[in-house]
Amino acid sequence: MKLLVFIFSIFIAFTSFNQVSEPSDIEKTAIIKAVNAWADSTFFKHDEPRFENFIAHYTDEFIMASMRSGSLDKTMKRLAASREKGTYKGTDSEYEKAMEDLQKRKEEAHAALLNFTPRVTHYSVIFWANIKLDSGIFNYVKHEIQLNEKFTVVKSEIAGNIGDNSKGKIIYN
Repeated sequence: MKLLVFIFSIFIAFTSFNQVSEPSDIEKTAIIKAVNAWADSTFFKHDEPRFENFIAHYTDEFIMASMRSGSLDKTMKRLAASREKGTYKGTDSEYEKAMEDLQKRKEEAHAALLNFTPRVTHYSVIFWANIKLDSGIFNYVKHEIQLNEKFTVVKSEIAGNIGDNSKGKIIYN
């Protein structure tokens, strides 16, 4: 029965937690820096960059590691709450030993999470910029950009533009 509950809880965890979420501020800064460098080397001239829809596509392994860290924290809170309510059945020394063990395991899980590789399969971002066309005017163009885990642009696709200049083509470097 415990095995069925365990399997069911793993299934619920994978179906309820999405592996796609917003990256941290440090990751966003690295993404912006990488995309700006890519744009500088790709387009003849561009200005007014704008970024939106930052997405980090986390690996299954990273999600499981982060869930472990959170689970240990919840276990510590439940243990402390049961002791405060008087429902804890063990001795004070058993409680202290259990809390020390959980704290040690939580710190190890947190340290492993900080150094975890690979964290992501890739990052995605929408990049807008005024890009110079061969007609001499600028057109505000939307690109869907994909970066690898090392913040290198691996894919870009024009996804739209503001203004219609069907005769103009982007000037590339």
